[in-house]
Amino acid sequence: MIVENGGTPVYLSSVDVDPYIDELIRLSNTRIMVSSNRYEDINVEPQHENILTFDSLAGLHEQVLHHLNQYAKQVMKEDLQFEVKKSWTIAMVKGVPLKPHTHALSTLSGCLYWENSDVPLYVKSADPNKPLYRSFPQKGKIVLFPSSAIHWVGVNTHDKHRTSLAFDGMIPTLQLSKFDK
Repeated sequence: MIVENGGTPVYLSSVDVDPYIDELIRLSNTRIMVSSNRYEDINVEPQHENILTFDSLAGLHEQVLHHLNQYAKQVMKEDLQFEVKKSWTIAMVKGVPLKPHTHALSTLSGCLYWENSDVPLYVKSADPNKPLYRSFPQKGKIVLFPSSAIHWVGVNTHDKHRTSLAFDGMIPTLQLSKFDK
């Protein structure tokens, strides 16, 4: 489903996260967001730039690619094959927000949830006269939006960490020639 957010189209759908929950929880427990701009690695395992390339998450990677490509078809009206440029887990402790930001050098950004939360993601409209888009995490929900859109997460008011998988999608360079017409 596409939600028009004042010129900033937000794509919503669902994925099957059940086979991957244990691995996502394990990965989210290796890096905790302890303030709005500082992470703390709490495991000796180094953070990987693109966890969706892990063999244990291959099926989830395919689902994310499918939805990135659906966004291209439905919103961009192009038949493109996206690549996941970067993917990571986020675990936010109590009292921590994620400040407004964008993702440079990407085309689409998104998040995927494996558990419910009442701490929302906000995506700012391109039109300053339009309201914000607000999305609450639900198990299996995937949210995509332009990487240039300002977005943030509210303050986690719970003792339990607010967790998600974030990612950036890119159009491979070879496909960019489609736009040189």
